[in-house]
Amino acid sequence: MEGKGATIRFTGPKWANILAGIAVVVLAIVVVASFIRIPYYAMSPGKAQPVSQLLTLPTDLVHKPRGSVLLTDVSVSDRPIRLIDLIPDWLSSNTVLVKAADLLGPTPANELAAQGAWEMETSKLSATAAALSMLGYPVAEKNQGAVIVVVLPHSPASRALRVGQVIVAMNGHPTPTAQQLSKYIRAARPGERVKLLVGRVGSNKVHNIEVTLGTRARAPYLGVLITTQHSFTFPFKVGIRSDQIGGPSAGLAFALGIIDELSGGQLTGGKVVAATGTITASGAVGPVGGVAEKTIAVERAGAQVFIVPKEEYKQALSKATPRLAVYPVSSLTGAIDVLKSLGGTLKLRTYHLNLSNKYPVRRE
Repeated sequence: MEGKGATIRFTGPKWANILAGIAVVVLAIVVVASFIRIPYYAMSPGKAQPVSQLLTLPTDLVHKPRGSVLLTDVSVSDRPIRLIDLIPDWLSSNTVLVKAADLLGPTPANELAAQGAWEMETSKLSATAAALSMLGYPVAEKNQGAVIVVVLPHSPASRALRVGQVIVAMNGHPTPTAQQLSKYIRAARPGERVKLLVGRVGSNKVHNIEVTLGTRARAPYLGVLITTQHSFTFPFKVGIRSDQIGGPSAGLAFALGIIDELSGGQLTGGKVVAATGTITASGAVGPVGGVAEKTIAVERAGAQVFIVPKEEYKQALSKATPRLAVYPVSSLTGAIDVLKSLGGTLKLRTYHLNLSNKYPVRRE
């Protein structure tokens, strides 16, 4: 360097070593960020598909739909995202980062898939019951037992029981409801080995499982969250293939698809109609989550109408373009009224909706 205003030049091995060091540090950061996971899941638009492709109904009762009913889902990362994915996921306008605690609730991460499968099976039964009742077919309902919705980590149950199993008896005593099972557990002794008769949702097959009760606050403790599982007797077999989709959000779409095919195939008025929402056997429609992402998915699939739970109407509108008409509903009846207003037709044999939709969750 000579005189004022001289140019500084970095040359030689010393500067090359500095650059190499920076490269090594950057590479180390990238490698570490590729392994570190943070407590967030990435949620993005999934796919939308016609319900008719998933239904199996008696051929002598089915009418080919003139339009179509689409169900839709969201894509959720199968584990918390990596640190290296944080910025691209955060910058994506179609991806939402959800806190693990908000997504999982009390459910352990390794039970999330099992819980989603149970919710889907229950949703299919409720959708079938609501649809057939709407059409006037006789539907008988009974309590199947106490279904396990969460198995608490490190509890006595964690070594023997799984989410989605239905406990139908304890020590030879029937447990048709969650309340009945709770009563028997409270009457047992901490440390007592009990025999549980266990089945699956919608199945009559059962087997015995023995569990030794633990102790919590000096009381007997099994370590599960349970609710009453309802089963139904339908006048004919209705098959619904869920295509590895979990959760309860396809309930409304399933019900509309069944009604459409069994009532003349004119329910949509020839339109492509997407729907999302949980459904009870009595036809009540509830919120599902991920509606903004689902709106993007149904638009991509060519839907003209999107029927959503009233609680999530604004979320759908935030992503909908003028090509997609969005309608909020709180019941299956409300969804059908929407479709009628758009030119759809439906003939009901009898109108009656008298099934219970109260399933309180209990901790045992």
